[in-house]
Amino acid sequence: MTISTPSTPRRFEADLFGLLLLQCYVLDYARPIVNAIVPASRGWPGAADWMHILAPVVLSVVFLKLFERAAARGAHVWQTLTMLLLCVMCVGQGIHISADSIDGRMQMRHSGPIDVPPSDNPVVQALGEPLIEIFDLAYVYDECIGHWMWYAPLFVIVLLYVLTCREPSGSRSASSSRANLLAAIVAALLGVFWFYAGIEGGVWPGTVGLTALLVVVVFANRLQGLRLDINGRCFVASLLLATVLIAAWAVAFDGNMPGAWEVWLRNLPPVDPA
Repeated sequence: MTISTPSTPRRFEADLFGLLLLQCYVLDYARPIVNAIVPASRGWPGAADWMHILAPVVLSVVFLKLFERAAARGAHVWQTLTMLLLCVMCVGQGIHISADSIDGRMQMRHSGPIDVPPSDNPVVQALGEPLIEIFDLAYVYDECIGHWMWYAPLFVIVLLYVLTCREPSGSRSASSSRANLLAAIVAALLGVFWFYAGIEGGVWPGTVGLTALLVVVVFANRLQGLRLDINGRCFVASLLLATVLIAAWAVAFDGNMPGAWEVWLRNLPPVDPA
């Protein structure tokens, strides 16, 4: 399938990347911190849950605007496929939001270690078979189905967007040195988050796989006399950094891939029952 290249130079989409970082670090990464500072009322979503609900909305807006601007500059965009992938992503995030809230609340109410499978939580195992089944189902929706239905479409969306960022190798870049520096900073911050999301959500194989595909895209472009613009390079650089960090994490833990919060929680005392 032929992929059109933009007919005009692409500037760095600083506003949209800034909004993407806001979604990553505030609405996603900061949720456990907010949950610890502002505990949820019994029977009601907490502040962290509302942040979680906003995350897919912000993420969808960011990518819709990125594709809209790419199309306005002459790039070919698969609109129907993009919309379908965003819908699946939002469904996955919705599943994860609900299950994560329920799973986390139940485990905290019943004490014992948190952020571990119910089979590894002795307190949960002592509750009886009916409750164990509920815990198991919530955990699967949270950590497996929800995460993969969230991130697998997101990875494909990133790949599709990078494919719209091609331009002739000899074309004059519209980005300044300041924009290049800003893009490098954004790539570093985004790469750290891709790494965190990969190990925390258990979707790091998808992160590594996406990085490999993007490297193939880069070399295929060179063979065709094309290159990625500053926006495409930002995504590629961020995922390369994430893959390096994932490899370092695997080495540090002898091939095991514990979540970042799991490593931290191992050193905490059990939570007292509410």
